[in-house]
Amino acid sequence: MGGVPVVMQVLQAVAANPLQRRIRRDKLTYLGYQKLRSLSRAAEAVREVPGCVIECGLALGGSGIMLATELPDRPFHGYDVFAMIPPPGPNDPAKAHDRYEVIASGRSEGLGGETYYGYVDDLFDRVSDSFARYGVPTGDRIHLHKGLFEDTLDPQWPVALAHIDCDWYDPVKLCLERLTPWLSPGARVILDDYSDYGGAKKATDEHVAAHSGFSVERDAGHRVLVYKPGA
Repeated sequence: MGGVPVVMQVLQAVAANPLQRRIRRDKLTYLGYQKLRSLSRAAEAVREVPGCVIECGLALGGSGIMLATELPDRPFHGYDVFAMIPPPGPNDPAKAHDRYEVIASGRSEGLGGETYYGYVDDLFDRVSDSFARYGVPTGDRIHLHKGLFEDTLDPQWPVALAHIDCDWYDPVKLCLERLTPWLSPGARVILDDYSDYGGAKKATDEHVAAHSGFSVERDAGHRVLVYKPGA
């Protein structure tokens, strides 16, 4: 939560639930408390919506662990390269390319001074271990898929909730295109990077303009797409 005044950080921590505080304390997410609470609100909103939970871009696994815990009766599918993220493309503005240059040069810092997760060789195993440590081990209900989204993201089941946290235009566009046909009425799609990276915003805005049935909400820096076909 860089840039957030200390007093505000304390107030946000107090307002968080124990799971959110533990995930932050264990340095398993880059999301601040406001965005974690936004995800919790989305999870609550889809309790009567049929379908699984999908996260595209797990990083260290914290937000996925939270969603898998808060919706214990749903299959959870998490997708990530579990390695160095691919570079931005021509539809991403300079900010994204500047950020990637820092990552690719080995100068990106991890949470709390730890190694940046993109430099960790055994990231898939670490994330899997974190899910197990929090009581949501991989297996019958929890599924982690390693690889590029274009190679792995192929849902064949109704989707109630999707959290897209993959920064750049191309992956956001691909995730939206592949998930939309599987969204249940009332499903929610949370775009984490909408307000942070211009490519994510562009991909989202284009998708909403090209597909009827989405209403758009704002929540704690997220864009939330609510799927209401025929509305």
